[in-house]
Amino acid sequence: MKKNILLSVLIPTFIFSWSVTPSRAFIDTEKGSTILTIKGAAKDEAQPVSIYAASRIIDIDGKETYEKIKGKFHIIPSQFLIKPNETKLVRLIWRGKKDLDGELAYRIIIEGVPITTPKVLLNEAGSTASIANLTRFVIPAYVRNKKFKNKEKLSVISHEIKTEDNNKYLLLKIKNTGKKHKYIKDFSLTFKLPDSKKTSVKLEASSLKNSSLILSKHERILKIAWSDKFPQKFLGLNAVFN
Repeated sequence: MKKNILLSVLIPTFIFSWSVTPSRAFIDTEKGSTILTIKGAAKDEAQPVSIYAASRIIDIDGKETYEKIKGKFHIIPSQFLIKPNETKLVRLIWRGKKDLDGELAYRIIIEGVPITTPKVLLNEAGSTASIANLTRFVIPAYVRNKKFKNKEKLSVISHEIKTEDNNKYLLLKIKNTGKKHKYIKDFSLTFKLPDSKKTSVKLEASSLKNSSLILSKHERILKIAWSDKFPQKFLGLNAVFN
């Protein structure tokens, strides 16, 4: 018996058939909206496009999930046909509350809708696979208030040393109490030693083994590869993030 399998191929950003700018959307609640610019490729067929908003959930380990939402944004237009070399302007309108305690994070999903019959491939076992090429952008959208003067504020809540698959890690539980998100670029750790002395170690974001993003009002556990520069014994530590 032949089996039909539909495979959706998501094309990498460097070979997209059309482009979207900016790569991140920021919406001020006082202004209420922002614009995305979508441009069709020079050599391509007309492509139906669909746009929708999604919730953005990042768990304490940095793993992200998102689900389609309704009511928070009004997207004009949310569906259209883009032709080669054509430019479309899409307005994202915030429909939520204006008085925010901190920045809100969402995803804007921009998808090409296939208009042709998917190609059918036949393998040696006689099964068929239908392949549809889909262009898909997933960009972050941040809703904030221009009155947010203070930047992100990261603080260490606790730490733990853990070994996984014979690899040693330093786990830092941190909290962003500020009003904006933070991508960690580099940071320094100051260890309090048993003899009451202190020693500091500077690290780059590459030492992190999970996501470097911490959203406003969120807690995260940073997984840091153990370094020979770390003291074997220490009573506590502080961190400064750049």
